[in-house]
Amino acid sequence: MALTQVNTDGVKDDAVTLAKQAAGTDGQIITYDASGNPVAVGPGTDGQVLTSTGAGSPPAFETLPASNNYTHPNHSGEVTSTADGAQVIASNVVDEDNLKVSNSPTNGYFLSAQSGNTGGLTWAAAGGKINAYQVTKLETDGSLSNPGYTQTEIPQTEVSYTPTTAASFLVVRCHTAIDCKPHNMDNGGEEFYPRAGMVMKEINGSATTFSSNTLQRLNLYSHGEHRPSDTEGVRSSKPCSFVGRISVNGESWSSGAIKFCVTIESGWNYPLYVQVNDWSSTVWEITEYTE
Repeated sequence: MALTQVNTDGVKDDAVTLAKQAAGTDGQIITYDASGNPVAVGPGTDGQVLTSTGAGSPPAFETLPASNNYTHPNHSGEVTSTADGAQVIASNVVDEDNLKVSNSPTNGYFLSAQSGNTGGLTWAAAGGKINAYQVTKLETDGSLSNPGYTQTEIPQTEVSYTPTTAASFLVVRCHTAIDCKPHNMDNGGEEFYPRAGMVMKEINGSATTFSSNTLQRLNLYSHGEHRPSDTEGVRSSKPCSFVGRISVNGESWSSGAIKFCVTIESGWNYPLYVQVNDWSSTVWEITEYTE
């Protein structure tokens, strides 16, 4: 005979199984009504969610209003996206700060692949060289105020070069041709000793002293008999090729262009007349090395 009445004390805790509960409808949940009695809620329809209806009322399955629908925002700036599309890095925004590199950079260094280092990248000193070429055209001639043994810049032979890093060396080459003679024909002698030089004339925006910054000097020795009827006088005409090397750091360079020029000086106490032909040019080749 089945029991029809069992008081609470007659049922052990955790003894009522699912099989002993009254059958319900698929999708229903059991909750309590305002009187505290169990009540079945639902089932709802596809897409509905269980929401609270407030105190004193059981919850209900309801359709969310369209205003509550989630919309993925569009990202802008360095990372962009549209709706639920993929996030994309914008063009031209990846800078040094965004890179994962194993060390801090130094001006003039380049990125080197190093698989064992953080991020697989390392800033390293650049080996090799950087070449710069410049041609200056000598278009005027005339008398230079050039007393004996004083270096004077030949006009229009200047070249400028800005190093990429203080930790480099410059190899400077210059090729030109100089045609010169004493300005005063009555020099009282048969010969003079002009000398041409390649000079670093300016660094860090300040002029240098030619005599202590000459990279190379060439003697343009000329010998011949001076005659009063000889309007040309004793002449020296010679192609010149200079080469010199400087340490950028050793010259205490900090910024800006380093300037070079070609100078001329007389071996006697006479000014020189610098004669320039139409074909005369000064060709510079500056090679920057990093070691």
